[in-house]
Parts: sequence; structure tokens; C-alpha cells
Amino acid sequence: MTWDINTPLVTDAEVRTICSELPTATDATPFINVAHITMCEVFLTITTISDARLKIVQLYLASHFAAVSNAVTSFEGTGKLQESAQFKVDLGLNFTKYGQQAIALDTSGTLRSMVTGRKAQPRILSLDPTSTDAAQFAEDKIVDREQGDI
Repeated sequence: MTWDINTPLVTDAEVRTICSELPTATDATPFINVAHITMCEVFLTITTISDARLKIVQLYLASHFAAVSNAVTSFEGTGKLQESAQFKVDLGLNFTKYGQQAIALDTSGTLRSMVTGRKAQPRILSLDPTSTDAAQFAEDKIVDREQGDI
């Protein structure tokens, strides 16, 4: 699949299949476009992710932008007409379950690096537990755990 800045990878119907926060009367196209432009800016030169995976990441990014714009009601009451919107206190892609999924699905680490501010470093490690790669990997995981990244 070839993709470019003008052609999103997902459709309104596909976003609606996973994004329950999107009202029926709301067009998902603006959210899809934001997700697509964001992906073009950060993924177009990355060749380590398959086109199928990029499409799934874009689906979750578009759903993230739709969910941010359409808060879910977590409590409704009667009497004085009470309503409370469901919000998570966080910023960026961690704000919604869709953004969190997009980060998890991005095997290049690019979205995680956008959230954490740390440069993405995808790499192939040796399976030999005595290798320097394995030791560095274990050390990186300890640092990630201490910083709350995993």
C-alpha cells in the first residue's frame, strides 16, 4: 500500500466500529485527517512498520482525537440535573484508551517517544543472554521502569 499526505488510511465507518464516544451525527473526517497528518509527519520515513500496522495505528489515533473531543458521561442524576463527564487527568496520547492503544501498537516506538520526550530507538537484540545487547536492554528496562514508562 502506498500512502501520502492526501489519502487517509481509514474511513469514517472504520473509526465508528471502535470509537463509542463518537456521536452518530458527528463526522469523523476531521479526526481522521488530524491522525493522518500526524502520522505522515512522524511515520512516512519509517520503514520498520508494515502498512497494515500503520493503518491500525491511524485508526486508534483518529479514535483518540474523536474521543478527546466528545467526552463520555460517567454520571447522570435527577433533581438538580446533574451530569459528570468522564475524564482522565493526563496529557497527550495517554489521555484516552485509544491513544494508549496507538502507542502500544507502534512497534517503532515513535509515538511513545512523542509522549515521553525520549528518542525512539528500535533495535534488534541478541538472543544470547551474555551479550552486551542483552545487558543494555535489561539496563534500559530498569531505567524505563524507574521513570514510569513501562
